[in-house]
Amino acid sequence: MKLHFLKVNPSGNTTVFVLDPIPREQYAKVAGKIMQQCCVGAEQVGFIGEATILYAVGRMDMAGGEFCGNASRSFAAWMALKDETGLDVHNFREVERKVIIEVSGYKGTLEASLGNLDADNKCIASVSMPIPKRILRGTDRYFGRYSLVIFEGISHLILWGRDPKDGDIQAAQAFLAAQGADFSSFGIMYYSYETNFMRPVVYINAAQTLVWENSCGSGSCALAASLADQQQAGISALTLHQPGGDLTVDVVWEQGIKDIVLSGVVEITAIGIAYID
Repeated sequence: MKLHFLKVNPSGNTTVFVLDPIPREQYAKVAGKIMQQCCVGAEQVGFIGEATILYAVGRMDMAGGEFCGNASRSFAAWMALKDETGLDVHNFREVERKVIIEVSGYKGTLEASLGNLDADNKCIASVSMPIPKRILRGTDRYFGRYSLVIFEGISHLILWGRDPKDGDIQAAQAFLAAQGADFSSFGIMYYSYETNFMRPVVYINAAQTLVWENSCGSGSCALAASLADQQQAGISALTLHQPGGDLTVDVVWEQGIKDIVLSGVVEITAIGIAYID
């Protein structure tokens, strides 16, 4: 199988988009091949298609059908930078360009703002993200102090001041199930107060992937939303340091969370053809 692809780098969370249509039942198999270092190599894979919602410029589906903030930003960046063929990129003339996108794991559309960096292959991409359905917090005998942030397409367990341990993934699945949360797509965000550093790991059952990501967009938003919920106030320009780079989150608070904006540089690093057995 010969597939055209695009590779992007949103703060180290390397993502490959498959540009040719393939049956949905092949997503997991194709993604697994593409993610291997002997093929294209990436932390995650999305598939590009036609929008199903009016006004959206296109649709992006993750391999496991989950929601992904960094992939959403990257998709928006590509839609702003791509040429008419979709196989090359160029800088746009405006200082800022806006696009409306449709993505998996979210029923509506997302608005993205793209800031010009005077480069053909990169821009600043900011996306207004989904609002959490629920935010829970407490102290658990195994996890310690935690926050659980449940979005429509993914849940994130934030562990405050705790390092990773063997067995955390299995324990998190049981914990999420007990809270009535979907544990088929979830992340664990290990956060250090002292360094403002977040270490993300994400599990996607449908794609059969467990990845220690270099950055996590939806996890960053989950952490910022949890802080806003604790403080009952907005969060301005919270920059979270992560293994692959920084992501910035703003939370608008009006008697509750009204908007979450995720921002960072997206760089298009490769466009080409992948050969999949």
